[in-house]
Amino acid sequence: MVKRQKKYLFLVAVVLIMAVALSGAFILSLVSTSKTTLDQEYYGTSEQIDLEKEDYERMIKQGKSFVVISYASVCNSQILDFVETFSEENNIAFNFINWAKLRETDAAETIKYPPTVFIVEKGKIRAYLDSDSDEDTEKYNNYEAFSAWLKENLSL
Repeated sequence: MVKRQKKYLFLVAVVLIMAVALSGAFILSLVSTSKTTLDQEYYGTSEQIDLEKEDYERMIKQGKSFVVISYASVCNSQILDFVETFSEENNIAFNFINWAKLRETDAAETIKYPPTVFIVEKGKIRAYLDSDSDEDTEKYNNYEAFSAWLKENLSL
């Protein structure tokens, strides 16, 4: 009888360990592969939408999901060309906001320098390119790297 109980306890322990490991792997796969699905109006068009500070704040408050390009008037970056190309190739719309307007919003706590591209998911900044980061330099200078970053983060 004792042997049977030990076998039973051992079997239960093995099943529990496997269940925990599988559920952990499942949760990890969901987290690591999650992509932002934009609000429907951003799909099926390559429109470039100019935002005012009030537009941006309203969209954040409403919990919208969208992509923003923040730029300075003196920006001379390839990233603006990359956005246009990506938009046309993937038929997806982007929002543009001047850095002077964006830095008057809460986004300025995260987004420190223009130009940048950032993804807002349900009203929260989910991912962004940092123009002051060595890690993101290639994405600012190479269309394939830029495109790959967007495809990793967006449901197309």
